[in-house]
Amino acid sequence: MASPSRNSDGTRDHKRKHASNSKRTPRRSLSSNRPFWKKEIDADSLSQHRIEGFSEAVDAADFQLAMDILSAMSITEVDSLKTDRALLARITDTFDLLDSIALLDVFGRGTVDPLMAFGGLRYGEEFEFFSSDDDKDRLDDPEEQTQEFDEEELRAGLADQALFADDLKAAHVPVFDQLELTGVLDGNPDWQMFFRILHRLGPKDRRTALTEVRSLGLWRDLLNQMDFSSIALVQGWLEESLGDGSSLNIETRIKASPNPERGLAVLERIDAIAATGRNDLPRLTPRLRELLALGVSLSRLPNNPLTSRGTLGILQAERAGRALSNISDQHYLRFLLLLEMTGTRSRLNQSFLLLKALSARALELADPDEATGTMEDIENFADEIREKRDQELVASTTVLQTDPEMGPGLQQRFTVACNVTSAIVIRTEADPMEALRIHQENQCPAGQLQGHIAGETEESLIRHGSNQPVTRDPSLVRSAVFGALEALTGTIPLAQIAAVRDYIMGRPHNAHDYRLGIRAVRGKIHRKAFPNEAFPNDQAMRLAREATWSTDRPGLDSHELLAEMNDFLYIANISGQEAELSWDETLWSWFTRDSLSGRSVDHVLPRPVPPTWAERIQKLLNKAEVNLNLGLSVAVNAFWEGGGGRTFSFHDVRGTLPQRSFLAHDTFTGSTFWVAEKQLLQGTWPGFSRRALLCAVIG
Repeated sequence: MASPSRNSDGTRDHKRKHASNSKRTPRRSLSSNRPFWKKEIDADSLSQHRIEGFSEAVDAADFQLAMDILSAMSITEVDSLKTDRALLARITDTFDLLDSIALLDVFGRGTVDPLMAFGGLRYGEEFEFFSSDDDKDRLDDPEEQTQEFDEEELRAGLADQALFADDLKAAHVPVFDQLELTGVLDGNPDWQMFFRILHRLGPKDRRTALTEVRSLGLWRDLLNQMDFSSIALVQGWLEESLGDGSSLNIETRIKASPNPERGLAVLERIDAIAATGRNDLPRLTPRLRELLALGVSLSRLPNNPLTSRGTLGILQAERAGRALSNISDQHYLRFLLLLEMTGTRSRLNQSFLLLKALSARALELADPDEATGTMEDIENFADEIREKRDQELVASTTVLQTDPEMGPGLQQRFTVACNVTSAIVIRTEADPMEALRIHQENQCPAGQLQGHIAGETEESLIRHGSNQPVTRDPSLVRSAVFGALEALTGTIPLAQIAAVRDYIMGRPHNAHDYRLGIRAVRGKIHRKAFPNEAFPNDQAMRLAREATWSTDRPGLDSHELLAEMNDFLYIANISGQEAELSWDETLWSWFTRDSLSGRSVDHVLPRPVPPTWAERIQKLLNKAEVNLNLGLSVAVNAFWEGGGGRTFSFHDVRGTLPQRSFLAHDTFTGSTFWVAEKQLLQGTWPGFSRRALLCAVIG
């Protein structure tokens, strides 16, 4: 297409003038003239000197001098130049695209798109600069805007002049204007031009461009244009754009992280996988190696004791590394693009979660019949989390409690369902996509009885129990309240204790004493573990007062729970290994009832002396610590003294023997809390008035 330029008098001729970024127009320096426009002279003369100097700088193709003079001009002086169409046309004829639009941007002062101004001036179409701030509101009126040149002609003309040089990103052209040139926004993309632009954009604009392609429904078309040769290109983008820009090497950064031993262990495992790789192009690049290690060593949220562990566990990072090495070139490339598109608000955490989702689906991605659909699921997950900030992102991809003020985590639905629900918690903690689904469907609260969590729980209880599952048992509330009242005897007035007891038993009671007494009960139950929760709440107390329940209830004993957990773990493909049961029959049998099944235990052994308790429980905790350090959550059975008990799940461990602490989740309250080894050895769990000994570890 001919690109008409203009004569000095502003008339058109058809002499074609090419602008090229790779071979810019030679510039004659006017350094000897630079002082003239800054001289201390009267305002009118200075203004005239600036206008004349700017024109001379344009004629001499001295961009820097032209920009210096233009930047020093007043608004009035710039407005006077806007009316000199011949001068403006000389700018577009003299300078290439990059410099022309930079100058026109100063002319427009935010009232006009500089790229569109360039097109209108270069191709002689009607185009108007607004001359004052009062005219800016005319931008909202389409009839007042005279950008009437043919955009297709502009697009073709710019492409014909090879205006996509390596420094295009320095042009200050909005990324959507550049996409306009490729036809992407019109749904008729020139993919060759798109890739030329994409390669030269900075990380932020490249992310915007890729996200726009996906939102416009052109994602599959884009993928069809990419092949094996694109892998090295996208790997290069990731090397440029991910990470925190730290100058420290990865080993040093890991050693300074909250989980250094785990992070260093991942590096060794990833390096071993890379050493055996058989791909034509190495898959585990330095940036991916870094992400896998940091995903284990960095806390999900800093300065939050409930989120101090990494998003990934050691086994999950290793599993993700093997998946990256073994999946097809096409799916590897698609996953790299997802990492490149992570949003600016929480790039690292999003990258870690994508790797975790990949790990949970390693088997599906290895199956040719399931791989494509599985990758599409991961892509949809990436869309869901892209704009979330760190706190929201972490809270929505775990079913543990991350902040007591934000409410509880996943709670059990039915009586004696802590066992099955703990297994679901463990499965979900290894799969952020499942956790996000639970939150989106509001499946965490105990009262939600219609969703898939309730369905899975009910199915498991029916399979192993004798009765239809019933909703949460008020007798559990009763036992917790009565235990707290026992512990409060002597510290609060007896009238308050009597009022709470009378209320639960359905007898007349003093309302004032009841309110004071139940406040003390809540403080006793939750002072340490759940300070921001009001359990038992009014609804729980009403149920405890009104309902009568059978003492024989369905449930799972530890061996049945082991089988259920293996089903759940297999379904999610989260660990690559089966759950195991470690238990102590002596501790198990000391209690008069099996709280999981609700059935009486046939024999009761003599009560062991306390040191024996500690030794036996410590062996179980050692088993739990091994799995937790690998990133595998475990279930633990704790039986109350005198009967009953609960299944908890452990998700992290801190410290060394005998000063360890374990991050526990209680599905009855939905609370997540740290419990010290000393408390576990003594059976004094935070928030509970009765002693409970840990008797089994599953996982």
